[in-house]
Amino acid sequence: MTSTHDLLPCPFVAGPKITDLRLFIGRKNELREIASRMNGIQPMSVNLTGERRIGKSSLLYAFTHLWDQYVPPETRRHEYVVVYLDLQESSPSTGRLYYQALLKALRERPVWNRFPDLQSALADCPPEEKAFDTFLHRCKERGFLPVICLDEFETLFRYPQAFNNSFFDIQRGYMNASVLMYIIATNRPLDHYRREQRLTSSFFNLGHVLRLGEFSDEEAADLARLPASTVPGVPAALSLDEQRRMREWGGRHPYLLQLAGYFLSQARQNGRDEAWAYEQFLAEKRRLPRRFSLKRMLSQALQFLWDLPLYLGRLAKGVRKNTDDLKDRLTGLALLLVLLLILLGILRVDLLRAWLEKFLGVTP
Repeated sequence: MTSTHDLLPCPFVAGPKITDLRLFIGRKNELREIASRMNGIQPMSVNLTGERRIGKSSLLYAFTHLWDQYVPPETRRHEYVVVYLDLQESSPSTGRLYYQALLKALRERPVWNRFPDLQSALADCPPEEKAFDTFLHRCKERGFLPVICLDEFETLFRYPQAFNNSFFDIQRGYMNASVLMYIIATNRPLDHYRREQRLTSSFFNLGHVLRLGEFSDEEAADLARLPASTVPGVPAALSLDEQRRMREWGGRHPYLLQLAGYFLSQARQNGRDEAWAYEQFLAEKRRLPRRFSLKRMLSQALQFLWDLPLYLGRLAKGVRKNTDDLKDRLTGLALLLVLLLILLGILRVDLLRAWLEKFLGVTP
């Protein structure tokens, strides 16, 4: 039985991924959804997306240890080995280093002890695409599916010569052949990076996109009650008043909640008051990446201005098939110009009406 002595005095983890699963809160719906994709008739890879500090790394890491709770043995369509790989930590700069890191992560899983032939093949597998391909197909013959949880996937884009269309096409081939499943964490959907990096591989049209958002009210409450909410018989680290304050400061955002809980806990342990905790919380909160970047907002505004004449042109002539975008843009620009002239008083409405009647051949 877990005692208070083998838990840290402060159960709140603000920043790094949570590796002590007793401190991992919620995300049951997301865990269940990923597991259903893994155990479907045909495994479907998943792109887990969400802003920084929303909990993607913790969820990926937890899934590697909790997946069997969501896929009971009697329902399993395959034998599974689920591994977590932090690409920022391993930082592979070539395809060979990528396969080397992947093979190392696979070898560390104890499940291979029950399959000596696959364990031997894995031990002898060199970090090369052809050898890895052979190993994967051998696993499939035995009803085995490796599930790879890739964190910090954007790291690969630092090395475009190694991680190019050819590399990603190979990974897509693994997924299509159902010899491997990927669960990939990114800040934005993979298709965004395809456009940004000017790649054409169908790898980036990943089967399922799972967007990770803020906690539910219930999950936020469970986090505030740590470790009592996850470890029976252990009291909460914060008082009820401190728990309410934590939720007021952090809302439902996982990182902000952890941050608030951490400083409230530190204040209690170090004889500080709530004002000190709030000051520290605000200072760290300001360092959180903005959810809306100025660059992205400017890009969206420019795109809207570019498309506005198109939409106005289509509105003027009605939506039809095979619409000529250039003609619609010109029509829309003309409408905007006329509207502007009217607003500035340069063009009178009665003169515009008379001109339209003459142009359209309408007799008043």
